[in-house]
Amino acid sequence: MNRRQYMGWALFLIASLSFLGGIIGGFLGIGVLDRILFPGSISRDVILQESSVIIDVVDKLEPSVVSISSEAAPTQDIFGREFEGRSGAGTGIIISKDGLILTNKHVVPVDSEISVTLSNGQLVEDAVVIDRDPFNDIAYLKIETDEELEPAELGDSDQVVTGQRVIAIGNVLGQFSNSVTSGIISAIGRPVLATDRTGTEVEQLQGLLQTDAAINPGNSGGPLVNIQGQVIGINTAVAGNAENIGFAIPINQVKAGIASIEEEGRLIRPYLGVRYINIDSAVARDEDLDVSDGALLIGSSSQPAILPGSPAEEAGLLEGDIIVAVDGQDIDRKSPLGVKLSRYRAGETIELAILRDGEELDIDVTLEEAPEDLF
Repeated sequence: MNRRQYMGWALFLIASLSFLGGIIGGFLGIGVLDRILFPGSISRDVILQESSVIIDVVDKLEPSVVSISSEAAPTQDIFGREFEGRSGAGTGIIISKDGLILTNKHVVPVDSEISVTLSNGQLVEDAVVIDRDPFNDIAYLKIETDEELEPAELGDSDQVVTGQRVIAIGNVLGQFSNSVTSGIISAIGRPVLATDRTGTEVEQLQGLLQTDAAINPGNSGGPLVNIQGQVIGINTAVAGNAENIGFAIPINQVKAGIASIEEEGRLIRPYLGVRYINIDSAVARDEDLDVSDGALLIGSSSQPAILPGSPAEEAGLLEGDIIVAVDGQDIDRKSPLGVKLSRYRAGETIELAILRDGEELDIDVTLEEAPEDLF
């Protein structure tokens, strides 16, 4: 190739690269310029993506969410006057194809007639309450229907972190079924003293998820879900003197109960057989303790710390022992002893880390079925 031919090819190559670079630069320049001149386009993209995620979650979960209505029997006062029974409304989650439904205990009062409305509008009357959890605001229903039911996917509430996006679905005010709200996880491991509207029913709930997703009357028993459409909590309560402070029972606190209902047809609670107080800074100061977390086994003049004949007594636990961990998982205010034990089933053996007279011991305990007279 002579000098003239070589120069010709070089000029052609330079021109081609310049043309290609101009095209690429033009596209990049348009993108950069668009974001400089129209910065709101970035926000629009984010909003559209987030909206699409929520829409997908609702499409996935909506068939698994039901509306629940309760009607209490009429009552009479001491003068024989008859009064209509109270009616109520809430939400439930289908968790099996054969009609098992998870909801709050306070949604299905004792001696009430329960009906369930599916997401397609079909009314199923005479729902049966299989069992109620005496230590948690959870109840299990069963319905019979020819409809093909779609169970919800249960997630892992142990993986929940503060700040993550969540979505709530429920039968708001008993009138607006499958209403959707969204927000974030505001906190984890909250203790709540929950009461009903009359203030007569009081229940101490532990280890709850706090969310700013709107939870309204009628949302109770409905799902709190992550952006994968997995149920991570059961909506159960709101702070009555504030806005956007709602609470949900972590789904992992319920999984052992679901398994016992499916396998045994009834709720079997694990039983350790101790009375205790959760340690905080005040308890540590008053009891002169060296730790600020854990469960102090302590009784009273009428109630022993270690129940006679219990698994705790058989394992050798003593009053004054401090349980600081279960199977290597520390006990603290976010995850107290009761929450830890709710993850297990009767018959399982657990390892308790115990502080006794300043020494740490590991003690194996085999949990038993909680006796009926305990409730």
